[in-house]
Amino acid sequence: MWFSRSNRQKVCKFPLNWPYNEVSILYNVPSEGASRSDEGQGGKTMKMLKELHGRAIALMSGLDRITRQRVRARLWKDDKGNAIVEFALVLVPLMLFITGIFSFGMAMMNYESLTHAVAQGAQTLVTSRTSTLNPCADTLASIESAAPTLAPGSITLTITMGTNSAHSGTNLTCSGAQSELSQGESVTVAATYPCNISVAGYTPSPTCNMSASVTEYEF
Repeated sequence: MWFSRSNRQKVCKFPLNWPYNEVSILYNVPSEGASRSDEGQGGKTMKMLKELHGRAIALMSGLDRITRQRVRARLWKDDKGNAIVEFALVLVPLMLFITGIFSFGMAMMNYESLTHAVAQGAQTLVTSRTSTLNPCADTLASIESAAPTLAPGSITLTITMGTNSAHSGTNLTCSGAQSELSQGESVTVAATYPCNISVAGYTPSPTCNMSASVTEYEF
């Protein structure tokens, strides 16, 4: 708060917060030879001006607060697009995670099918000793029948009958090998199948293979 002009008139200027700058008030002040009543009147005028200054500051502060609230409200309205950006950033890793879970679940289902099919193939082998001419082909057919969701050409089968050499391969056949089946001898049926785990086209382990093996005894 400061004063300007001289003699009978002075201007009292009150600096306020931006953007309201300042308020100027023109008033008369007593001269040097004025009476005590004039001087008292001048003191009252100063007191009133101080009160006005305080009220003006409070008013301007309130206006500043309202302005800030309006700015914040406008900025809040402009935040609506942020949700789309955040969703786009999260979508990629989320899809990779979901794809990985789905691929891993399919691999587990294939493993369960392979295990069940190998057990079924071993049962077929031990019960067909006197009726089969191609035990490997019959066992493979039993496995493929028990696991229709598996690709037949991807199943690698290994059959060991007693102490004889193992027969192994895809689309396995061993015509005439029924003579290797002896009562009380063990037979082992083992199979492998690709894991086929893929996440968004990427295969973490291309050489991954699941396997299942069952050993039975000839009747």
